[in-house]
Amino acid sequence: MYGANFSSLLAQEVLPVMESDVKSWEQKYNACANLDKLQQKIDRLKQEMAWAFVCEKEKISEALAKELKEEEVGRLQVFCFIF
Repeated sequence: MYGANFSSLLAQEVLPVMESDVKSWEQKYNACANLDKLQQKIDRLKQEMAWAFVCEKEKISEALAKELKEEEVGRLQVFCFIF
């Protein structure tokens, strides 16, 4: 008789609380999993941004090199013309 009352009490009072706790922990777990995904996305975007920066600087460097080369050729032509 005592066992029946205990299991009835367990079913009515303890199990709903435990189910609520399980749902709460599942939500926390899912939130952490989403944070991991967001952190991975942030890391990937940082890498993309770094490479975009490198590409931009390479284009600027190539343009400056081309400009310097043209200036050098122009100076050589003037120098050769003088002599």
